[in-house]
Amino acid sequence: MTSGLRINSLRALRTGFMLGALAVGSITAAVAQQPTADDLSALDRAMELRAGEALAPGNPLRLPDLVRARAILADAIRVPGSDHARIATRLAEMMIAGEGGTQDTVEAKRLLDLAVSAGDGRAALIRARLAKSSGSATAADIERDLRLAMRSGQSDAYFDLATLKGPLSREGREIAAAGMKLLERDIAMGKSSAMSELGDVLVDASYGFADVKQARDLFEAAYQKGDTSAALRLARLYSRPKGSLFDPKAAAEWLQRAAEAGSMPAARQLAIAGMFGGPVSVRRDIGRNWLDRALALGDPVAHLYDVTVRGIEDPAANVRGELDGVLADPQIAGNDLLKLGDVVARSGAPNAGRFSIVIYRAASARGGLEAEYRFARAVLGSNEAATEAERAEAAEALERAASKGHVSASLLLSRRYQIGDGVEPSWSKAVDVLQNAVDARGGDMSDDLALGLARTLMYGDADARGKGLTLYEEAASRGNSDAMLALGRFYGSGSEPGRDPLRGRYWLEQAMDAGNTDAALDLVEILSQSYDPNDLRDAADLAGKLGRAGDPQGFGELLHASDLLDDTKLAKTVATAAQAKDRVATLALIESQLVKDRGKPLSDATQKWLSVLEKASDLTPADRISFARIMVEANRPDLMARIEAALAGLWRDSAEAQAWLGTAYISGLGGDDKKALGRQLLDDAGRRGWDGARVQLAMSLLDAGGQDAGKQAADLLRPLVRSDSPLRIKATFLLGRVYEEGLGSGQDLGRARQFYTAAAVDGFVPAMTKLGLLHANGGPGIAIDNDLALQWMRRAAAGSDAIAINQYARFLASNAAAGVRNEDAFSQYLRAARMGSPDAMLLLGRAYLAGAGTARDEGQGVRWMKESAKAQNSEAMLELYEHARLSGASAEAETWLKKAAELGNLDAMYRLGLSPFVKSKISLPKDDALAWLQRAGQAGHRPSERALGVIVNNKPEEEADE
Repeated sequence: MTSGLRINSLRALRTGFMLGALAVGSITAAVAQQPTADDLSALDRAMELRAGEALAPGNPLRLPDLVRARAILADAIRVPGSDHARIATRLAEMMIAGEGGTQDTVEAKRLLDLAVSAGDGRAALIRARLAKSSGSATAADIERDLRLAMRSGQSDAYFDLATLKGPLSREGREIAAAGMKLLERDIAMGKSSAMSELGDVLVDASYGFADVKQARDLFEAAYQKGDTSAALRLARLYSRPKGSLFDPKAAAEWLQRAAEAGSMPAARQLAIAGMFGGPVSVRRDIGRNWLDRALALGDPVAHLYDVTVRGIEDPAANVRGELDGVLADPQIAGNDLLKLGDVVARSGAPNAGRFSIVIYRAASARGGLEAEYRFARAVLGSNEAATEAERAEAAEALERAASKGHVSASLLLSRRYQIGDGVEPSWSKAVDVLQNAVDARGGDMSDDLALGLARTLMYGDADARGKGLTLYEEAASRGNSDAMLALGRFYGSGSEPGRDPLRGRYWLEQAMDAGNTDAALDLVEILSQSYDPNDLRDAADLAGKLGRAGDPQGFGELLHASDLLDDTKLAKTVATAAQAKDRVATLALIESQLVKDRGKPLSDATQKWLSVLEKASDLTPADRISFARIMVEANRPDLMARIEAALAGLWRDSAEAQAWLGTAYISGLGGDDKKALGRQLLDDAGRRGWDGARVQLAMSLLDAGGQDAGKQAADLLRPLVRSDSPLRIKATFLLGRVYEEGLGSGQDLGRARQFYTAAAVDGFVPAMTKLGLLHANGGPGIAIDNDLALQWMRRAAAGSDAIAINQYARFLASNAAAGVRNEDAFSQYLRAARMGSPDAMLLLGRAYLAGAGTARDEGQGVRWMKESAKAQNSEAMLELYEHARLSGASAEAETWLKKAAELGNLDAMYRLGLSPFVKSKISLPKDDALAWLQRAGQAGHRPSERALGVIVNNKPEEEADE
C-alpha cells in the first residue's frame, strides 16, 4: 500500500518554499506585468493539478497533486518577466488553505497585496475574506476590498459585503439583491456556474434570501447542464440534519454521482460516511469500495482515512508511526486534517478522542489560529483522552489564539474564566480576555465578539452594564438583528432600570424587519398579552405571516390567538393551510391539539390530523422527525406505536431520529422494559455526533439521581460545555444542577452558581431562575440576598417563559423583597396565565378569590381555576372541590374530587377514600374508598397509610388523621 508520499513532489515543494526568501521587489515587478501565454499555461496546469487528474483506466476519480500545483505557481511567480496577479492570487489561496505545504497567511497576504495593487478583483475578494476571518483589518478596509472586487465582476463579493457587519441590514439586502440580479442575468444566458452560485446563496440563510427548494432546483438544473460540482452541492443540501430537505439516502445518491464523475472530495465523503457514519446514509461496503479506489491512485487523504479507521477499529494495532508519516504529507491540506478531526471526534468510537487529538495537533503544527483553537478545544473538552502535557500545550494554544483575536478561542477562554474550568474563576478576567481580543484586532471586532463581550458586561455592575448597552447599540446600528433583539428585550422587559416599553418594541420591530424570527415571536407574545383586541389582532396577523413563511411557532401562536380572541376563523386559517398539504400547519395543529388533550383520551380532531400525516406519502425525513418529536414531547404512551412508525427505517440513517426514539423509550412511553433500549439508542446517537442525545441522556441520569448517575451525566456534559455546540449553554446549566444537587460528588453551591451564571449570561432563562432561587434560599457558601434574587428573577421573567414568570410572581407574592406589592405579583400571574401556564392560572384564581393584588372577584377566581383544571392541573381541581363543597354544591364537589384523584393527586385520593368513614356528602362504596386509600398509601402518602391502619387493622383512633 502506498503512503502517498511522492519524492518528485517533495523536491518541487522545497523549490516552491524558496518563495519566502525572494526579494519583495522582484515579486512586485513581476506581478505588475501583463500575463504572457506561458503565464496562462502555468496557471492552467496548476489549476488542473489542484482539481485532479484521472490516472487509471476504469477508475473515474481525479487525483489532485497539491504539491506540484503549488510548486508550479511558486516557480512561475519567481521568474522575472513572466509573473502576473492571477498566479499570485491562486498561490495565496493555496497558502491560506495549507494546500501543498504549510499554511502561510503572512506570505499569502503579501501576495494578495501585490495582486490587488495590480488590479486583480479576485485578490481583493480573497484578501477581504482573510482579513475578516483573522481580524487583520478594519471593517472599512474590508469593505473597500469588497467594493473593488464587485467592480471587477466578482459576484461573490456582493454577498460578502451584504453580510460584512452581521445579519442583513436594509442596505445589505439592497447589495445582495444587486448581486442576485447579476447571477440571474448569467443564468438567463445559460451559465451553469451561475446556477450553482445562486443556489449557494439561497442555501445560506444569513443572506436573508434563503430558499432551499429553489436552491435544489438550481443545482439540479446546473447538473443537467454538465456542472458535476452541483452533485456535490446537492449532497451537502440533503445532508444538513436541521434542514427541511434532510434526506440521508438522497445525499448518498448525489455523492455517488459526483464520485462517478471523478470528484475525489465526493469519494472521500462516501468513505468517511461508510467508515464513521454521520448525516449521509452510506453502507460500509460502499464506503470501503470508494476508499479503496482512492487508495489505488495513491490518494494521501484516503491513506489517512485508512490508517485512522484501522487504528480506531483495532486499538491493539500499532499504527502510530504510519499515522505520523501520513499526517506529515504536504499533499494533505490543513483543512482536510481539520475536517477529519471533526468527523473522528464526533464518531463516538471508544478511542476516537485520542485519534482526533493527534489529527488536530498535526493541523496545529502547520500553523493557523483556527487549527490551534480546534486542537485546544479537543484537548480541553476531553475527559480522559488527553495527557497532562497535552492539556498544558492546549491551554497555551488557546491563550495564544485568543491573544491574536481569534473569536471562538476568545469566547471559549472567557467561558473558562466564568466557570473556573481549569483556571481560577474570575469575572474580570473573562471580560479582559474579550477586550484583549478586540484590542488585538485593532479595535475592530466581529459581531460574535461584540455580542459576547456585551452579554458578559451586562451582568456586571452599573458601569459594566452601560458599556454592554453601548456595544449592543453599536452592533444594532451596524444592522445586527441579534443586538436589536437584545435591546428590545432589555428595554421592554420591565426587569431593568431604564425600562422603556416603546423603545423595546421599536428594537424588536427593527430586528424583525432584519429577518430575526425570534424578535417576531417576541412581538407576538407581547401583543398577545395585551387587553386591547386590536393588539391581539395584530398578534394574530403577525403569527399567520410567520406560519406561512414556514415557522411552525407562527401557526402555534395563531392558534393561541384564536383561543384568546375566541375567534374560530383564525383556527380555520391554520386548518385550511393544513388541508392544502402545508405540513408546517399540520404539525402546528397536531401540537396544539395534543396540548388540549393532555390527561384525556385523544380527541376526534387530534385523531384526524394524526391520520393525515400517517397516510401522507410525500413526507420528507425532516417532516417525519418533526412529527415524531411532537408526539414524544406530548409524553403519551398511547402514541408510542405512532412514534415508532414515523421513525421506522429512518433512525438507522439519522442520529436525530435515533435520539427521539431513544427519548421516547427512556421516558417510559414504551414501558419499563424499553428504558434500557432507550438509553442504548441515546448513547449511540450521541456517539454518532447528535449532541441532543447526550443532553437527553444526561437529563435522564440526573432525574434518576444517585452518585453514579450524576458522575455519568457530568462526563457527558463537560465536553459539550467546552464545545461550540448550540447545546453548550443547556449543558452548562445542567452541570450546575449536578453541583447544586450534589450528584457525582458533594454539593457545591458556589460551583453551581458559577455554571448557572455562565448559562445565564448566554441568555438561558432557567439558569436565571435558578440563580434567583439560590440567592433567595441561601445555603452553604451562598448568603441570602433578596435584592440579588429579585434581579435574577426579573431577568428571567423578561421574556416569554411562562415558568420563569410564574416563579417570579411567587417570589413577589412571598413579599421577601422590600418594596414589593401584591399588585406586582398579580400582574405577573396574569401574564403567565394568559400565556397558558396551568400553575399561573391556579395562582391567579387564588389571587382573585383572596383579593390579593386586585379587587376580590369570585367569578374570575373560579373561571381561572377552571381554566387550570381544563389543562389537567389536579391542584386546581382539588381547590374547585373545596370551593364547591363550601358553597353547598355537593355533586359538583364530588366531580372535581374524583377528577383530581384520577389524575393521581394523593390528597384527593385520601379525601375520597375517607368519605364513607367521616361525615361527608360524597356517596362512595367502602370497598372503592379503601382502594383509593391503598393507592395513595402505596405511593407513600403517610396520612393514607395511617387511615388504613385505623380502618382496616383497628389501630387506635388517635393514630388516624381524621
